[in-house]
Amino acid sequence: MGTMPLTIRERSQKVANCIKTNVRQTLKTIAEATGLSPSSVYRHRQAITRRNQYPESSFWETEVGYQWLVRLVFGLIYYFGIKQGVGAESLSEFIRAIHLDTHVASSASALRQLKHRVNQTLLD
Repeated sequence: MGTMPLTIRERSQKVANCIKTNVRQTLKTIAEATGLSPSSVYRHRQAITRRNQYPESSFWETEVGYQWLVRLVFGLIYYFGIKQGVGAESLSEFIRAIHLDTHVASSASALRQLKHRVNQTLLD
């Protein structure tokens, strides 16, 4: 029985961790260290650069940071979106204001869908 493939987030975290240990590593070196293809490393490195626009952004690339980010978004959806009735547009605006829009889906439509899914889960 084989192992489960890594998620995009897990592959990205592997690349980010490798880059943190030595910023000047080549694509080939990172690929060998992570077990990913050089083209995959290249795409992840570009995505990490795009996401890390703010000083706090690198924290969200870590496993602990990502777990906290998930908790924050679900808390935001549940406590403000569902319990307090705050609309998806306002939630989206808040996510952009605190610089999380490069790390989580922040469009009003995506948040509306998440709000609906969380609400359905609570009702089931």
